[in-house]
This record gives sequence, structure tokens and C-alpha cells, in this order.
Amino acid sequence: MSGTPPTPAEAKVLTVYRYFSERGGQVPTISRVANAVKRSRPTVFEHIRNLAGKGMLKRISHGGQSRYVLAEVCPACGHPLSGSQEPTA
Repeated sequence: MSGTPPTPAEAKVLTVYRYFSERGGQVPTISRVANAVKRSRPTVFEHIRNLAGKGMLKRISHGGQSRYVLAEVCPACGHPLSGSQEPTA
């Protein structure tokens, strides 16, 4: 966990996660995130891994599958990671 703020591109990915989380607790697929931010799936996956490294997303395993979900607290400032906006590109 580095405490480094997200890049603008990572912030867009984080906004999509917040949007889906607040709309019924869903975890978006990489394809959905990629479509929302208009980037390729490999690029989005790189952003997701970076956000996990920064402590903003966390990886969970369930039934042999791994998912990334929102972390509960921002490691940089300690504030809850809540609040949403419509995902925009």
C-alpha cells in the first residue's frame, strides 16, 4: 500500500467501481469497466492492479475466481471510499 493518489485514468476506473458498488453491490467485469472508460481490457486490468497496489481496490477469491472490489478506506487520506458519479469517459 503506497498512499499514492490514483492517476486520472485510474480514477476513472475507480469511479466505475463506485458506481456499480452503489447500484446493488455489484462487481463490474473488466469488459464493463473497459467499455465505460473506453480503454482496452488489458489496460483496464493494469489500472485495476495498480489500484490494488495502492490499496484502493482489494482482491478477493471466491469459488476459484478472483475479483477486485472497493477497499473500504482510502490509504492516502483515510477517508471512506464512497460517493458516486455516473461513469464517464
